[in-house]
Amino acid sequence: MRAHTRRARNVVVVSLFTLVLAACATAMRSPESPAERVQRGPHNTVTSEELSTAHALTTVEALSRLRPEFLRGSTRMPLIGTPEIAVYLNNSYAGDVSTLATIPVRVVNEIEFLHPTEAHMRFGSLCLCANGAIVVTIRRPD
Repeated sequence: MRAHTRRARNVVVVSLFTLVLAACATAMRSPESPAERVQRGPHNTVTSEELSTAHALTTVEALSRLRPEFLRGSTRMPLIGTPEIAVYLNNSYAGDVSTLATIPVRVVNEIEFLHPTEAHMRFGSLCLCANGAIVVTIRRPD
């Protein structure tokens, strides 16, 4: 009788383990269908393909849906001045985050977020990017 009880307990334990393992595997899967999946670039970059899934008119709308952390910038407080996120359009300074409201999504090729250190290295020490920079690359007119 003892062997029968031990065997039954092992069957229950193995069944529970299998059930838990299956539940974890299901939870790790993406809820999107393959048709809905969009190739995401690196976390600090948004591609034009990904932007098209946002169903937004302006760049600021698209970013608020896809990468809201870009609009918050770095959480570091600057030693001097106010916290700012600079916006660069084709690597030329265009203004602050409010500038993104004037850029239609349909012309954007790529958006990249640079942390403050990266931004200062790329755009110089006078860069108004204490909390980072958003670099928008737009398509050239044909």
